[in-house]
Amino acid sequence: MPKLLFRISLRHTRRSPIIKDYAFLFSLLVKSAADLYITEHLHTYTRKDKILRIYAKNRDIKSINLLVQPYVQVDHEGNIIIPKTAKIKTYSVVITTLATSHRLVSGQLEGHFTHILVDEAGQALETETLQPLTLATDHTCVVLAGDHIQMSPKIFSKKARHANFDMSLLERLFHLKITRVLLPSNYRTNQAILDFISEAFYKGTSMQRKLKAVANHKVHPDFNHPLVFHTVKGEDQRIGMSFVNYDEVNGWPICLQAT
Repeated sequence: MPKLLFRISLRHTRRSPIIKDYAFLFSLLVKSAADLYITEHLHTYTRKDKILRIYAKNRDIKSINLLVQPYVQVDHEGNIIIPKTAKIKTYSVVITTLATSHRLVSGQLEGHFTHILVDEAGQALETETLQPLTLATDHTCVVLAGDHIQMSPKIFSKKARHANFDMSLLERLFHLKITRVLLPSNYRTNQAILDFISEAFYKGTSMQRKLKAVANHKVHPDFNHPLVFHTVKGEDQRIGMSFVNYDEVNGWPICLQAT
């Protein structure tokens, strides 16, 4: 996905003659996804002094992936810091979460980034997505990547849902048909599974006819079908701010033994 976002953003760039170099801002919903951009992609292709990973200052540097630590700025005591504006401008790629991106707003960086890319934008609240976009100008290439049909922002307040706060900015712009780029090629899924997804979730849309499995994933020899459903009864239990269903976890060994 990072390589694909780079290609899409560069293809749709409207460059200002004043800007000579590219400056990318990657903003993601969760910390682990932001770190994956470094560990799985940029770590081996880009110089370390050209990438900056911004973390909240209260985060312990020791709790961060060892591959990511060199890209995080710390003081002489090992505490995480957010660099000054002049230092941030020396990096070609800045990676942050949506929640932490507001730290950049006060740094007079509006218009600095030639490209602002928000991944998994279909899962983020509209207000979250707008935080990094406040740094954009008429010359900034903005890319929101995601799929609003797969997952949407989690809003438990009925009043908030009634006000459409559960609609992401990606979905809102999708329905307005503003510069939509649909990616029909799927590299992870068997075609039979993809056909089910197309019928169940994309029925009546243009994507239903276009989704195709590019890779040749063969069916497991011990299964008759690439997709098997197993019903599990149980109730969701609240633990902190999350919900768990232990019956779903305990049902997996039974399901595997049956097959």
